[in-house]
Amino acid sequence: MVNSLSHFGVGFLIAAVLGFKGWERICLGLLAVLPDLDFIPNFLFFAIEDMFSYEVRTQLFYIMVHREFFHSLLFILIVTVILWLWKKNNKFTIAGFFVLLSHFFLDYATSWKMRPMYPFVEEASTLGSIDFFDPIVTIISLIPVAILLLDYRFGRLKEINYRSKLNRLTLTFKANEKQIYQVLFIVLLVWCAITPFTKLLLVSDVAAQENTELVYQDTYPIAFGKFLTAYSYNESHYKVMEISYWSGIEQSVHVPKIANKGTSSSSDAMMSYVKASYDLYSTTPGQQIDFPVFSVYKENDSIEVTIRDARSEFVLFWTYFVVEYKFVFDSGNPGCNYTAYYTDQQGETREVPNNWFLENDKCLE
Repeated sequence: MVNSLSHFGVGFLIAAVLGFKGWERICLGLLAVLPDLDFIPNFLFFAIEDMFSYEVRTQLFYIMVHREFFHSLLFILIVTVILWLWKKNNKFTIAGFFVLLSHFFLDYATSWKMRPMYPFVEEASTLGSIDFFDPIVTIISLIPVAILLLDYRFGRLKEINYRSKLNRLTLTFKANEKQIYQVLFIVLLVWCAITPFTKLLLVSDVAAQENTELVYQDTYPIAFGKFLTAYSYNESHYKVMEISYWSGIEQSVHVPKIANKGTSSSSDAMMSYVKASYDLYSTTPGQQIDFPVFSVYKENDSIEVTIRDARSEFVLFWTYFVVEYKFVFDSGNPGCNYTAYYTDQQGETREVPNNWFLENDKCLE
């Protein structure tokens, strides 16, 4: 599982391979966790977001929200420069750069879009080649943590009981520590290098079978060796597919792009609300939805349009695109008079301020 503990384990592993010991090794492991401290500005941002204009909020979103600026290459370079100014040690600085880069890569390789080139490029992207619960990365990252805990326990023992299996295991680790770390590092390096290319081969093969184009970064890992992908099948439906390295296309389903519910209004009238909703959504900085599906519902004098991703119903665990936006328009006032709601990855719905969206006075033409 790629989490803060995993990042510490990988940073600790890199430090060990580079020959660092003691507190320097632990410090480099902790440095690998640094980007995840963006949960602090993330919490602050959502507490004060309604105080700002759309333009200011958008830029603060890029800087303060989780997996935004703190997970960019510019942030890594800034911290690396600070390390050099602080330590004046080239080896430690280079090691710090690589442990931060390991955090960046592991997050970029899982299933959440980032902005790696911000502020020069604001477009979000992802490699999406490794599942969040990838067993190879999880095991390799946790072994150094386990060795550190064993070593700490062993060092606190006043008397060593050589008949204890745990003590004998610790002694074995200590005797072969360098070789163990080198093997773990090589396996991790090879795994991280080959998975993006194996995913590319799988996506290309499935695209050839379907005689269409599949977007690499819109193909998300959902389990070990399995991905969820989609494409526009025709004007009215998407085709959502679960694919794997072992059997190609395992299952597929056609998902309608628009579902009109409880409305007797003309299709053209409903499409104007669908268009208005998508135009508003498309101005949000998050952009979590790649294959928008619209549900339209008319009740009394209001029109509700819900936007979700076509793949959202086909994932078992939390992932990037499992969110929903709902816009409630006043049908008696065909302007941009609306109330917006947001449902997050945990299924909690809340009303959001209008500064999430760049409004257009003629959004319903």
